[in-house]
Amino acid sequence: MVTDDHDRRRAFISNLYQLGDALHSHGHDARTADARKTLAQLRRSLTREYQPAALDFLFEQNPPAREEETWLLVAGLFALAPSSPNHGERRLPLGAAMRKVDQGASEARMRQLLSVAPNSVAHYVRQAVQLLRGHNIALNFESLLDDLVTLSSAPPNSRLAHQVRMKWARDFHRAIDSSVHADTDDRSGGASA
Repeated sequence: MVTDDHDRRRAFISNLYQLGDALHSHGHDARTADARKTLAQLRRSLTREYQPAALDFLFEQNPPAREEETWLLVAGLFALAPSSPNHGERRLPLGAAMRKVDQGASEARMRQLLSVAPNSVAHYVRQAVQLLRGHNIALNFESLLDDLVTLSSAPPNSRLAHQVRMKWARDFHRAIDSSVHADTDDRSGGASA
């Protein structure tokens, strides 16, 4: 049984990745149909206040009470862009993923993400995920969940909140190479430690 909060998050993200993988499970039409249905319900949770089916999925994952809203947000974000990394690629943390997008569009989005008030971060992260989906860039949702949990629980101008924003900025400005992504998991559909 998973008890540690980090282990719970990791198991939750693994279940999301399995939903994404099920979209491409050839010969398993029922599994693919179930995954599509669940992902559609999770996507709708981003725009509607109450989505019973999304909440069913959420609470099956056993989130810590203080992280429930953030987990639901990340589930909805994943449902917007459930793609797996292309062969030989890895899921990238937010800043590094944004770096792979055309500089003009991604730089403006990163500036917004780094400067908005904590209660607006979800809106701008959603826009970033939609931008990444348009460029078929696989995001590391475990890293994103950890970052959003920190931002939602830490005081707005705290050192912890500052560290998350610095990490996003550092990853965005750092050159893309394999050493940058040492903290990411290279398993298809995997997550970082």
